[in-house]
Amino acid sequence: MNSLLLLIFLSLFLNSCASVPDVPLCAEISLSKGTCTYTVSGKNVIVDDDHPLGKDTWWDLRSKALTVPADSWAKLKAFLIKMCKQNRCDVDISSWDRDLKP
Repeated sequence: MNSLLLLIFLSLFLNSCASVPDVPLCAEISLSKGTCTYTVSGKNVIVDDDHPLGKDTWWDLRSKALTVPADSWAKLKAFLIKMCKQNRCDVDISSWDRDLKP
């Protein structure tokens, strides 16, 4: 199942490199609170009971989230940057290099 998700993700990314999605990537602060940073804009938001992400509180998101260790994300992000630069779609991700640390 995990391999299939990764394959789907990479296929979608490589086929639509010109439009990198501005989606939130989140990390847990506590069981009821998390922080999210959007992939392209770099916008940071706190998610908790008083500040939901869309309609979901942090507690709601926890059961729907895909957890990726920070070191794994750094490697995946480096790969995405490299692929985007090779495919000339790096306009959307030009700021990712400076934020590469996990």
